[in-house]
Amino acid sequence: MPHRTICTALLVVFTAAALSVGAAADGPIPYPTGFRDWAVVKSVLIQSGNPSFATEGGIHHIYANPAAVTGYRTGKFADGLGNIKTVPDRANFDPVPWQSMAVWMLTQMKRWGYVKGDVNYKQIAEKVFLLTEAKKQMALVGFKPPEGAYKKFKVMGKEFDPAQPEEYVKSFAINKIGAA
Repeated sequence: MPHRTICTALLVVFTAAALSVGAAADGPIPYPTGFRDWAVVKSVLIQSGNPSFATEGGIHHIYANPAAVTGYRTGKFADGLGNIKTVPDRANFDPVPWQSMAVWMLTQMKRWGYVKGDVNYKQIAEKVFLLTEAKKQMALVGFKPPEGAYKKFKVMGKEFDPAQPEEYVKSFAINKIGAA
């Protein structure tokens, strides 16, 4: 898993930095330069019942500096062994603001009673998910913009057709449609 390589590399760097700084310092350990610009890329909660709880229990956050975040987003990153990797699908994440995803989100809001009555799914999706602007920006940085705006996809094994949002909402036995 390429994203595990990134996380492993970050963990190795953090561990090495912590050990080297901890060995040299008797007082408080200073934060790394630019730390406030780092992003949380993963959080883990180790609870009782976990075999490592006695020594590692609690909440752990893994941070990445701007260079690591760029690598994670673009798929081009150093692997920590002196190699540059290019793995565009490393996170299995499609960063395109598909308007079909906005329609799906609205179906879930309607399913759970947050949106009531008739919904103009397409109109709302196109006002909120600015795919046209995203396609322009993708082209500016050299990416090939995707075709279309309303692709079908599966959520937990169930196909979603953005052309049939009301049918999708009604296909769930569990919902709050019509609830007061």
